[in-house]
Amino acid sequence: LPRELAARVSAEEGERRAQVGEPCAIRFRAPDGVTAWDDLVHGPMRFENAEIEDFVILRSDGSPTYNLAVASDDAEAAITHVVRGDDHISNTPKQILLYQAWGRPAPSFGHLPLILAPGGQRLSKRHGAQSVEAFRAEGVLPDSMTNFLALLGWSPGTDQELLSPDELVSRFSLDRVLKKGAVFDAEKLRWLNGRHMARATTEELTVALRDWTARHGRPVAESTSQPRSAPSAAAPAPAAALPEASFRRMVAALAPRSRTLAEMAEAARPYLAPLEGYDPKAVRKAWNRDPAWTAALLTEIAAVLARAPWREEPLEEALRGLASDRDVGAGKVFQPLRVALTGASASPGIGDVLMILGRDRSLRRVDAAVSRLRKASN
Repeated sequence: LPRELAARVSAEEGERRAQVGEPCAIRFRAPDGVTAWDDLVHGPMRFENAEIEDFVILRSDGSPTYNLAVASDDAEAAITHVVRGDDHISNTPKQILLYQAWGRPAPSFGHLPLILAPGGQRLSKRHGAQSVEAFRAEGVLPDSMTNFLALLGWSPGTDQELLSPDELVSRFSLDRVLKKGAVFDAEKLRWLNGRHMARATTEELTVALRDWTARHGRPVAESTSQPRSAPSAAAPAPAAALPEASFRRMVAALAPRSRTLAEMAEAARPYLAPLEGYDPKAVRKAWNRDPAWTAALLTEIAAVLARAPWREEPLEEALRGLASDRDVGAGKVFQPLRVALTGASASPGIGDVLMILGRDRSLRRVDAAVSRLRKASN
C-alpha cells in the first residue's frame, strides 16, 4: 500500500484480505535516503526516495508492471547499458531500487533528448509525424533516414551533415549527445536525402529507382495544381522501355535535381511514357509569343537534328550553330525544343534529354509540337 494508507491497514488485515482472495496489487516500498546515478548524457542525477511513490510491481491480476518487467529482463540478460529517451528518467530510480533489492549491479543509464515537433511540442501524429514506411514510400533512402535521425540530438563535432552509416558508427559517442530536444524537420530530411542521392553512384540509384517503382508503380500521380494541355494527337510518342544505357543516363541526369525517389520517378515520366501534355506556363513563355515563328524554328531544329550525328557534342554544336545563324541566343533554341521534348520548361541539359529519348522519339515529339503550333497559329 502507499505509505499514506499503510497506517490504515495493518499487516494482519492485509494478510486476511489476501487469504479470502480479495484482489490486491503488490507495491515496492521505497526505502529512506537518496537514489543517484551518473547519467551518460546528463551527468549526476539524484532523486530523494521520499519523493518516489511506493510503486506497483504486480497488478491485481498478477501481471508485472513495466518497471518490474523491464528491470528483471535486463538483469537476467546482464544488460550493461540502457540508453533511452528523457521521458524514462522518472523510471530510472525505481529500477535502480529494484536492482539494489535483488543485490544485482545496475546498468549504466543514459537518457537521450526527445524528438520535438516544429513548434517545440512532443512529436505526435497531430504534428504530422509519419512512420518510417511513409518516408520510404516518398523515396527517402535508408542511409538518409539513418543520417537524419543520428543528427537529431547528436553532433559530430563539426559542421559536416552528410554522413554515411560507417562514418556515423566510427564517430558516434555519447559525450556528444545534446541535452535539449531536437526538432524533426521533414524538409531538412528531404534536403539531406537529395544530398545523399547526388552523392550516390548511378548504379546505386538505378537499382533504388527500379525497386521504388516496382513497389509503388509508375507513373506517379501527377499534381492537379497545374493542369496540362493535351498534346497533339497527330504524332503521339509511343511508350517505350528505355535501353539500359539510356535509363542509367536518365538517372544520372535527374539525380542532382531530385530530393526523393518519388520526385525522380515523377521527373522521369516524360522519358518513360508518352508525353502527357505541355505545361501551360512553359507553352506561354516559350511558344505562344509567336506560334508561327516557333513552328518554323522547330521545323529547322528537326532538320538540324536529323542531319547531325546522334551524340551529345555534335547535337549541341549543331543547335548552337542554328542559334548563331538566326542571330539569337542558344536559349532561344534550346527552350522551345525542351518544351517540345519534355512538356516542361525545366529539365536536364538539352543534350542529356536528346540522348535519353533517342533520335526517333525526339524527332516525333518535335513534329507533334510543330503540328500543335501550326494549328494554334491558324
